[in-house]
Amino acid sequence: AKALRPEQLERARAATELWKAKPLDPAANSADIPESWQDGTPQTTASVDMKKAVQNIQRILNKNGYEAGNPDGLMGLKTKNAIMAFQTDNDMKATGAVDEKLVKALLARK
Repeated sequence: AKALRPEQLERARAATELWKAKPLDPAANSADIPESWQDGTPQTTASVDMKKAVQNIQRILNKNGYEAGNPDGLMGLKTKNAIMAFQTDNDMKATGAVDEKLVKALLARK
Protein backbone atom coordinates (compact mmCIF):
# COMPACT_ATOMS: atom_id res chain seq x y z
CA ALA A 1 0.00 0.00 0.00
CA LYS A 2 2.91 2.37 0.68
CA ALA A 3 4.28 1.82 -2.85
CA LEU A 4 1.10 3.17 -4.46
CA ARG A 5 0.04 6.76 -4.84
CA PRO A 6 -3.20 7.55 -2.97
CA GLU A 7 -5.34 7.53 -6.15
CA GLN A 8 -3.84 4.17 -7.21
CA LEU A 9 -4.52 2.71 -3.79
CA GLU A 10 -8.13 3.93 -3.92
CA ARG A 11 -8.67 2.32 -7.36
CA ALA A 12 -7.10 -0.93 -6.16
CA ARG A 13 -9.31 -1.07 -3.07
CA ALA A 14 -12.42 -0.32 -5.15
CA ALA A 15 -11.53 -3.10 -7.60
CA THR A 16 -11.03 -5.65 -4.82
CA GLU A 17 -14.36 -4.71 -3.23
CA LEU A 18 -16.13 -5.40 -6.53
CA TRP A 19 -14.42 -8.76 -7.04
CA LYS A 20 -16.54 -11.85 -6.46
CA ALA A 21 -15.57 -15.47 -6.99
CA LYS A 22 -17.30 -17.19 -9.89
CA PRO A 23 -19.36 -20.28 -9.17
CA LEU A 24 -17.40 -23.53 -9.43
CA ASP A 25 -17.87 -25.59 -12.57
CA PRO A 26 -18.07 -29.22 -11.42
CA ALA A 27 -17.07 -30.49 -14.88
CA ALA A 28 -13.85 -28.47 -14.75
CA ASN A 29 -12.97 -29.83 -11.33
CA SER A 30 -13.45 -33.55 -11.86
CA ALA A 31 -12.15 -36.33 -14.05
CA ASP A 32 -13.96 -39.22 -15.66
CA ILE A 33 -11.93 -42.28 -14.83
CA PRO A 34 -12.17 -45.13 -17.35
CA GLU A 35 -13.76 -48.30 -16.02
CA SER A 36 -10.64 -50.29 -16.85
CA TRP A 37 -8.78 -48.22 -14.27
CA GLN A 38 -11.34 -48.87 -11.56
CA ASP A 39 -11.12 -52.64 -11.24
CA GLY A 40 -8.51 -52.37 -8.50
CA THR A 41 -5.93 -54.43 -10.37
CA PRO A 42 -2.70 -52.49 -10.49
CA GLN A 43 -1.04 -52.46 -13.88
CA THR A 44 2.70 -52.56 -14.07
CA THR A 45 5.09 -51.82 -16.87
CA ALA A 46 8.67 -52.86 -17.34
CA SER A 47 11.16 -50.57 -15.70
CA VAL A 48 13.77 -49.73 -18.33
CA ASP A 49 16.59 -47.24 -18.02
CA MET A 50 16.19 -45.74 -21.49
CA LYS A 51 19.45 -43.82 -21.32
CA LYS A 52 21.35 -47.05 -20.67
CA ALA A 53 19.33 -48.87 -23.34
CA VAL A 54 20.10 -46.20 -25.95
CA GLN A 55 23.75 -46.26 -24.90
CA ASN A 56 23.88 -50.03 -25.48
CA ILE A 57 22.12 -49.63 -28.83
CA GLN A 58 24.67 -46.99 -29.85
CA ARG A 59 27.55 -49.29 -28.89
CA ILE A 60 26.16 -52.21 -30.88
CA LEU A 61 25.44 -50.00 -33.89
CA ASN A 62 28.97 -48.56 -33.80
CA LYS A 63 30.49 -52.04 -33.42
CA ASN A 64 28.59 -53.18 -36.51
CA GLY A 65 29.67 -50.26 -38.69
CA TYR A 66 26.69 -47.94 -38.19
CA GLU A 67 27.95 -44.52 -37.03
CA ALA A 68 25.70 -43.73 -34.06
CA GLY A 69 28.16 -41.26 -32.57
CA ASN A 70 29.48 -41.22 -29.03
CA PRO A 71 27.53 -43.73 -26.89
CA ASP A 72 26.06 -41.08 -24.60
CA GLY A 73 22.57 -42.52 -24.21
CA LEU A 74 20.94 -39.62 -26.05
CA MET A 75 18.74 -40.17 -29.12
CA GLY A 76 20.36 -37.64 -31.41
CA LEU A 77 20.32 -37.37 -35.18
CA LYS A 78 23.36 -39.65 -35.63
CA THR A 79 21.74 -42.37 -33.55
CA LYS A 80 18.43 -42.09 -35.39
CA ASN A 81 20.17 -42.18 -38.78
CA ALA A 82 22.24 -45.20 -37.72
CA ILE A 83 19.09 -46.98 -36.56
CA MET A 84 17.35 -46.23 -39.88
CA ALA A 85 20.36 -47.51 -41.85
CA PHE A 86 20.43 -50.69 -39.74
CA GLN A 87 16.69 -51.16 -40.19
CA THR A 88 16.96 -50.70 -43.96
CA ASP A 89 19.86 -53.15 -44.23
CA ASN A 90 17.91 -55.71 -42.21
CA ASP A 91 14.61 -55.52 -44.11
CA MET A 92 12.82 -53.57 -41.40
CA LYS A 93 10.70 -50.46 -41.79
CA ALA A 94 13.15 -47.56 -41.41
CA THR A 95 11.52 -45.56 -38.62
CA GLY A 96 14.56 -44.63 -36.58
CA ALA A 97 12.62 -45.65 -33.49
CA VAL A 98 13.70 -48.09 -30.82
CA ASP A 99 11.24 -50.97 -30.77
CA GLU A 100 11.27 -54.64 -29.81
CA LYS A 101 12.15 -55.84 -33.33
CA LEU A 102 15.16 -53.50 -33.48
CA VAL A 103 16.41 -54.50 -30.04
CA LYS A 104 16.15 -58.22 -30.84
CA ALA A 105 18.00 -57.75 -34.15
CA LEU A 106 20.74 -55.72 -32.46
CA LEU A 107 21.14 -58.19 -29.60
CA ALA A 108 21.64 -60.95 -32.17
CA ARG A 109 24.66 -58.98 -33.45
CA LYS A 110 26.06 -58.05 -30.06
